[in-house]
Amino acid sequence: MRKLQEQSTQDGDTPISDLEITLRVLGKRSGYIRGLGYGSRLKHSSATEFPNEETERLRQQITKLEEFKTTTTTQLEELKAMIQSLMPQQTNTSNQPPPHSSSTS
Repeated sequence: MRKLQEQSTQDGDTPISDLEITLRVLGKRSGYIRGLGYGSRLKHSSATEFPNEETERLRQQITKLEEFKTTTTTQLEELKAMIQSLMPQQTNTSNQPPPHSSSTS
């Protein structure tokens, strides 16, 4: 960094700023955060993690939904069984003639 600064002043050009020298030396992907300075870094985990309360709330919601799914599946199976048991009765009554009324005219 100092060599770059010395070279720019020896050549008679306008001195290179510290920021420009740092960018030349470190490059664009050095891990520093523009606007916060060199040495400041974002924590990778905090940027992607939910707060504990939010995580717990989502877990509880998942548990409730799984319980609802189990209950609904059980009810569906019971209804299917009930429909299957009523189907033979339906076919037996449809083969019989309708009852006649015994009224006299």
